[in-house]
Amino acid sequence: MSKNLEKSGVNKLDEKPLDTIVIPTLQMGPFDIVSDNTMTKKFLTSAESNSRIQLASDYFNLTEEYMKSILQGTEAFYSILMAHPKANGFLGASGFAGAIPAAYTQLVKLFFETLQKGRQSKRITMFEYQRPSWAFHAKGLWYYQPYQSLPLLTMIGSPNFGKCQYFDT
Repeated sequence: MSKNLEKSGVNKLDEKPLDTIVIPTLQMGPFDIVSDNTMTKKFLTSAESNSRIQLASDYFNLTEEYMKSILQGTEAFYSILMAHPKANGFLGASGFAGAIPAAYTQLVKLFFETLQKGRQSKRITMFEYQRPSWAFHAKGLWYYQPYQSLPLLTMIGSPNFGKCQYFDT
């Protein structure tokens, strides 16, 4: 991953070495603007062996492409943090919206079963956030090079890393 940054010449913007680079991304599917999706795929598929990726998403409904990248695309270690059903913003909503936490729980269960069948549970760990009276809305992706304690790359913003984010908006 760091080699890709070096090849891009981003450190040559100034004679001084840079420690922070900001790359804005945007996702507007109906207008065929998909830079956020493109950048996320690059993160998920370019990770070095023994690197770490930490992913936080309030609503766990990863696209098929993202799931495949996590399960088969690299040998990176993943930690995935998501909302516990009790920390889901739709908890207690009336009508159809009230069933949303259970639907996300089912998606998590299916993904978890897939990673267990593929013997990936040591490489990919999943966590749920729960705190009484709190809803979980954190979203982001952090990439750590092998054996490093600080992230090399960070994606923050509004992506849920899910189907609605990339195809309906």
